[in-house]
Amino acid sequence: SIMLGRASACVAAPRLPRRTLPLLCLSLVLPRCSAAEQIRGMNYAPDPSDYHGGRAYSGDYFTDDFSELWGAGASGDGRRDLQQMKDMGVNYVRVYYWAARQAAAKAHRGFLQECRRLGLRLAISFAIQYLECTLGECDRFRECDGSRLHVCKSADDVSPAVFHIVAEAREFADVVTMWVVGNEPDLLLMGLLARRGISERSSEAARGVMHEVQAALLNIIRHIGRAEWAAEWSSPPPRITVPMSFAYTPTSRCPEMPGGLSCDVYTAMLDEIGEERLVLSFQTYNGGDFLEHQFFATKETTWSAKLNLEYSLQQAGLSHLLDLPSVLSEIGRFQQEPDFIRRQVEASLGSYEGAPLGLFWFSFMDKPFKGGTEASFGLFQFDGVRKTIPTSSPIADVASYPVDTLVPKPSYAVLRTAYLDIPAAPTRTTSRAARASPPSPPTPLSPHAAYPAGLCGAPTCSAAVLNTKAGLERYTCGERISYLMSAAMAGGPREEAEACHTIGAVEFPMLCSGCAPAKAPGTALAASPAPPVQRSPAPPAGPRPARPPA
Repeated sequence: SIMLGRASACVAAPRLPRRTLPLLCLSLVLPRCSAAEQIRGMNYAPDPSDYHGGRAYSGDYFTDDFSELWGAGASGDGRRDLQQMKDMGVNYVRVYYWAARQAAAKAHRGFLQECRRLGLRLAISFAIQYLECTLGECDRFRECDGSRLHVCKSADDVSPAVFHIVAEAREFADVVTMWVVGNEPDLLLMGLLARRGISERSSEAARGVMHEVQAALLNIIRHIGRAEWAAEWSSPPPRITVPMSFAYTPTSRCPEMPGGLSCDVYTAMLDEIGEERLVLSFQTYNGGDFLEHQFFATKETTWSAKLNLEYSLQQAGLSHLLDLPSVLSEIGRFQQEPDFIRRQVEASLGSYEGAPLGLFWFSFMDKPFKGGTEASFGLFQFDGVRKTIPTSSPIADVASYPVDTLVPKPSYAVLRTAYLDIPAAPTRTTSRAARASPPSPPTPLSPHAAYPAGLCGAPTCSAAVLNTKAGLERYTCGERISYLMSAAMAGGPREEAEACHTIGAVEFPMLCSGCAPAKAPGTALAASPAPPVQRSPAPPAGPRPARPPA
């Protein structure tokens, strides 16, 4: 494949039959990727109300058959979802299902043309099933004619699927600017370990499976490189990312970081494709305060070191990854909580040091077929059927589909206002990787023998609560409150009410909640509920960082 090394500005030609290419300089083959723009994105899957798994190419509703959903359609009276997104400030759309057989028939041209007309960028996914097939897991999936799994029966069959998708997208290189490889492979890894009967996640057997997953990801990325070369993709090539959840997984580099598998996978990807193309992406439903003041914060201002991206990467010797763009490829809230949603967006589009490049909101519309809370993350919900449209494609596996009426939920207005009002963050010019690393994360004040009651103005803030161990048992709730109120805090000391709210409602609510006042006057933190836990398998036994409770 075309592999871009960090140490070289040249690319090696793929070894392909009947066509060869000498070693050429990068500027002659793959121009540098365009400068990263802030992403105000949307995760989009327009599954109709009668959808169930396997229908209509297993979820690829982006062909001309279904233009009444995302565009004007043949009737001119379509729902125009893409126009709706454009009007609310969206500039990037991520799609999960993009069927190879439909790509081979150039069946996505209408969707791609509509994105071009509206000025929307597109992130196309190579579905997680491609990855699972390379791991010998294809027999777990029911195939249907025309589905995205149609050619996916073995590792070798992934190659033509990738080729068809890349070849179709080549004409729309100005639109297709990101490849998304799989989705949360760390959760896939957990499933593989369970199916193979490996219970100890730190064992050599578990690490071996982790390396299998990593190799499978790189295999798909190499297929993408070969397909781009075969398609003569001469314009700036799409960036490439692998979205990670916040699961704790067997990883040789960052075992205590949420989403720790990213350390191994992104290091391998960097060696394969180079820093010009790699984007770090994380999927979490935590709150904005957690993101801005904990995960993405500089480690000088973070709450808990091992929940901090910068600290974890520096400890693993991976500081160079800090200068790569990162994005929240999924973030959302199924509860209709305006303040919480607004803070999520503010943290994702912030100008603070370490802030991500942006976000893809999850999601545009509800998915009733999923059931439970998974069904209600959308900005829009179903409200009856407007009309029914017949399909004309000979390989569509539905004879017709409903065009449902969508009505906005309160979260729509919040996200629309945030996307349109929050100013673009300035481009970062300084290197975080080159910055001298402090010897340790922030520490509390000198330990106290015991804390008396009386802080925070709450009778529940007892001596027992104040002396409860927090912060991986490095300090107590009381010590942390004192530290937040001290001159050692970056940006100056916090007021007592704010410090109490921070420790009791945001940082360590399970341990220190007795010291959280009902409201912290004069601070935006008071309006933000405690961040929920990322939906992921339970962490293994042993010492782990404290995480916000559900």
